[in-house]
Amino acid sequence: MPKLGTKPASCQKILTRIILYDRSSIQITSQLASCPLQHVACRVRSAPHSVLHDLFTMTLFPSLSRTSFISLLAAASLTASGAEPLYQNNFEEASVGPSPKELMVISGVFTVAAEAGNKFLELPGAPLDAFGALFGANPPGDATASARFHGTKKGRKFPTFGISLHGVGGYRLQVSPAKNALELYKGDELRQSVPFTWQSGTWTHLRIQLRKSDGGCTVEGKTWTEGTPEPSAWAVTLQEKEVPAPGRAGIWGSPYAGTPIRFDDLRLAPAE
Repeated sequence: MPKLGTKPASCQKILTRIILYDRSSIQITSQLASCPLQHVACRVRSAPHSVLHDLFTMTLFPSLSRTSFISLLAAASLTASGAEPLYQNNFEEASVGPSPKELMVISGVFTVAAEAGNKFLELPGAPLDAFGALFGANPPGDATASARFHGTKKGRKFPTFGISLHGVGGYRLQVSPAKNALELYKGDELRQSVPFTWQSGTWTHLRIQLRKSDGGCTVEGKTWTEGTPEPSAWAVTLQEKEVPAPGRAGIWGSPYAGTPIRFDDLRLAPAE
């Protein structure tokens, strides 16, 4: 493995770097046909895009601008599940202000905000209710949806947040910090619950997956805290005898703590 800071010996070779930052592992594979860089595929575990840019350009291409780097990230074909996404949005190309038009806001006021070089979608801390927005198109087959969420507690008050598949009445994977639980809902009906300790003020990742089989379906979900590896095993698994009606993926939040909830890295892809 070449040391950090080593310059590429040729524009005709594949360069691989493993960079550790805040306990995050980032594998960067660069395919160069000619100078400058033609294609970049990045597998990102968890680190702000601004940090990725700084480490990446310091290591390989100091002249690559942050804007160009974000564009390359968005176009990268090597993703967490290994499948070409049906939809993805990290909001880096969005303007601060109203939510992107491709989002279907069901309720609440979602806006694009920025902090420390990172853009995200934000739900205000008031009013205290449940809010949501749908993203992507109806998946044509088995699908997985993922996003990361950020919230803070206030005294003994906690937010809740989740991600869903198959529309408003579909399956929703939800973190409920007041219950120390990761929950799986069908519509408003709680179907499964497992223990999960949420960390206030830290980004939390959620992934939900639905696979159809024999007239029914299997719904799976997992969660992990920013800076830790994605678990290989699903935390919840639900076998259903019916296939839900088609519908879009969604993000949901209830700011019961009276503090904003943030959403980032929305992604919809074929199931693993």
